[in-house]
Amino acid sequence: MKLLFLILGIFCLIYYFIMAVYVRRLRFAFAWFWIILGGISFGLFGLTRVFDGGSFELIAGIIMIALLLLLTGGLLVVLRGGKNYPENGAKYIIVLGAKIYGTKVSRALIYRLDTAIKALNGREDVKLILSGGKGKDEDISEAEAMKNYMLSKGVPESALIMEDRSTSTYTNFVNSAVILGSKDIPVSFVSNSFHIYRAGKIAREVGFTSLHAIPAKSSAISWLNNAGREAVGIICHRALNVIWYHGHEQKSVMTEEEAKSRR
Repeated sequence: MKLLFLILGIFCLIYYFIMAVYVRRLRFAFAWFWIILGGISFGLFGLTRVFDGGSFELIAGIIMIALLLLLTGGLLVVLRGGKNYPENGAKYIIVLGAKIYGTKVSRALIYRLDTAIKALNGREDVKLILSGGKGKDEDISEAEAMKNYMLSKGVPESALIMEDRSTSTYTNFVNSAVILGSKDIPVSFVSNSFHIYRAGKIAREVGFTSLHAIPAKSSAISWLNNAGREAVGIICHRALNVIWYHGHEQKSVMTEEEAKSRR
């Protein structure tokens, strides 16, 4: 078991620094996971050297393996992606927001936007709902950043609907439903492949009855980080039977009057 703890600790440390270099910052989404898991692994490696051959090493090893198997199960669910979301002839495509840096869209969000543009394919009868509010360290809302990107790519403003209040995937769909005025209207949604499963599940829990998922690609380097975050989210969702939504986010839910101004 000592070797398992050592290898896992080294892997977490190396992957954390690879991600830090890739995103050009030490603090990124889910960074805490690799730091904590790596620290625990090195700590257990040190303790098993102290309590060499004792029951502590066996128990710690069994718990760690069980947690890794649970995480692997979550990753397999993530890989299922949008297989249960067939084409539905939707006239509205919800583009789920993602992290922006200042006013610039992130690489993950660019993948979503380019996929949405391809899905739009110049059709005048389809509208894109750009869904994403302003985060604490963001200069503008994700929706505004997405709109600027879309306009720079030649998408007509008439094809874009702004939803700039949401702060989570849950409120992405809640506010989009308010704008649409119904949860029974067929809709498509765009997100990165690692996010499709959980996003679709949340959309159904919000009440959407006809969904089509359009997965955007993901970076090979950051896939494990993003998929791992989603796997943890799925595990917690199933274990605690909760949506990733908190009461304080009620302030991010759009009113009917606000929705009218965006239609």
